[in-house]
Amino acid sequence: MLILGRLEEAEQLQRQAVDLARRAADEPLTGQRLGALAQAVLFRGRVEEALELRNESVPILTANPEPQVAHFLPLIDGYFALARHDRVAAAEKFVEAATFARAHSLDPYPEVFNECVRALVLAGDTARAAAFRDLDASTAIQSAAHARNVAGLLEPDPARAVELLREAVAEFERLEMRFYAARAMVDLGRAMAHVGEDPAEVLERARDILTDCDAQLFLFEVDEVRAAGRRGAAPG
Repeated sequence: MLILGRLEEAEQLQRQAVDLARRAADEPLTGQRLGALAQAVLFRGRVEEALELRNESVPILTANPEPQVAHFLPLIDGYFALARHDRVAAAEKFVEAATFARAHSLDPYPEVFNECVRALVLAGDTARAAAFRDLDASTAIQSAAHARNVAGLLEPDPARAVELLREAVAEFERLEMRFYAARAMVDLGRAMAHVGEDPAEVLERARDILTDCDAQLFLFEVDEVRAAGRRGAAPG
């Protein structure tokens, strides 16, 4: 539901999943679902509530030796850093999450690499970001869409970056991945501003989608690019 941009439904389903996991006395599953619920609540902008859920999940997740869950906490903490508008801290947490995901399997978590590269680029560490192009080797459909987004973020030619990010937006939209389409639109708007194009229309679309998804956490990024455009330069 999250990738479709249906965050209210995603939260409801994760609450049901937490309840079922607890009734089954499945501690590892409970920890995972609490983490996923914390992420959904955080995306909707309810930071304090999300932090309580995150803290409840910590002892369970840290006690779980399964490699497929190792990325959960650093990924969530990366989003908490974004909620504080601390891109440097977010980048470090997303790097940690991507490193864990890389050691296990790429395709179940393609968004981790996209977040990692985006945060590093915006923190000014493009060289380090280039080391996380793992998705280029994947043939999975969702991974390929994220890989195109990553390619656009890393492309040194500004005009080509705009082209790649337009393609990423189109692919996310084709797959009905509205939440990720909106995030890619913000990347596109930033790239358009770099080449002197007016990103107002694409940023308005991004805001409309994020608002419709109730992805309140990420609205600041739209405002950030708009404000930079008024100053005559894009952030990052």
